Amino acid sequence: MYKYSVYGIGIESQIELPSASEISQDTENKIQIIENEIEEYNEIQEYIINSPKEDEAGNPLWYTGKIRKDVSLFDIKNVGFFKVEYGNKIFYKKTCNIEKYNLEQWILNMCVPIAMMQNDEIILHGSGLLTDSHTMLISGRSGSGKSTLANALIDLGLGFVSDDSVKVEIKDGSPYATGSYPLRKLCSDTVDWYAKNPENMIEINDGGRQKFALKMKEDTQKKNKFKSLVILEASDCESVNIREVKGTQKINYLIECLYKKDSYYEMGFSSRILKTCLLIAAGLEMYVIERPKNKMTVMEQIQCL
Repeated sequence: MYKYSVYGIGIESQIELPSASEISQDTENKIQIIENEIEEYNEIQEYIINSPKEDEAGNPLWYTGKIRKDVSLFDIKNVGFFKVEYGNKIFYKKTCNIEKYNLEQWILNMCVPIAMMQNDEIILHGSGLLTDSHTMLISGRSGSGKSTLANALIDLGLGFVSDDSVKVEIKDGSPYATGSYPLRKLCSDTVDWYAKNPENMIEINDGGRQKFALKMKEDTQKKNKFKSLVILEASDCESVNIREVKGTQKINYLIECLYKKDSYYEMGFSSRILKTCLLIAAGLEMYVIERPKNKMTVMEQIQCL
């Protein structure tokens, strides 16, 4: 049985997760990952046959299933069948051969977050960076440029917390953030900029996009005060500008930044989730950086910060 820490939560797994932070001790709160037959397999297969194969925009769906607060069942194309139940167990049924790094990405980026959502945990989408012992999260929609800005800031000396998401909790009245696992993903067209030996990097499939990944040395499992949330927006503006988000708008932006937001909506927002989101928003500095589309403005964005 392998033992890891992901988002500061103990993981006991029958499946190797080579990118996760290994631990030796047992933890009180943990999630078990079990490779086994799943009773509901035939049931979900029938559901899959009758389910849409594309989203509203006509893009192929990479998974089909039912996301629920108690038991979630889903089939991931060319990966396998998963069952996540009651926030503490993940079952995996192998349906095809898959390389271990690609399998772990679905477990770490899909199954573990769903288990945490079942426990009313808050996970935010974005690149987590460490500045002056505080976490800054750079968020935004796909294509907004958050990874490019995060990579530039890391090159300038900021610490790495997490590539794609952080868990946020309230401790002593203040928001604290914990990273997921110490793997930094790079798009293939940016590998040469950030790695001297790209051939030594891990090649992974990240939601249908081919990426490379580099194992980081930072302790991503340490809780740090969550000080600021920066949201990138690409628009038709002519120059980079920044504005601070205040008041009730902060909660709206925060909910938009939830990791796998659709899964939160499918499960429903409990009073505990809403209360925690309100406390997080109240304790954060929040900014929106608007940048021109199709124009490299990373240095101007850094100057705004």
